[in-house]
Amino acid sequence: TFLYKNQKNIFLKIFGNGRSVHYGEIILEMELIAIFYNFGLLGFLLYICPFIGIVIYAIRKTNKKDVNNDYVMNMFGILLAVGLSFMAGYVFFSSTCVLLISIMICRLFKEV
Repeated sequence: TFLYKNQKNIFLKIFGNGRSVHYGEIILEMELIAIFYNFGLLGFLLYICPFIGIVIYAIRKTNKKDVNNDYVMNMFGILLAVGLSFMAGYVFFSSTCVLLISIMICRLFKEV
């Protein structure tokens, strides 16, 4: 955080430092913060917006009278998986984890 706050170049803050500057100080194990530091503010928003959009779309399109257990479990599973993925390191880069998250998202869209 100290390195990022004291950075003088505004373009590096907006577009990020990239993965080529990993010489020890910027390597992080928390996915959300690592995405922000590596890809900047613009890359962070582009990365986070689809996940937020999926949850907002599913909540808005749901008929509150016909909510069943499958919908609730899929929605809770997606929120839990994405939330834990942002706190753990390198989950979105693992193909097995992303496959399970995408299956839950497809099942949720099928029910919506």
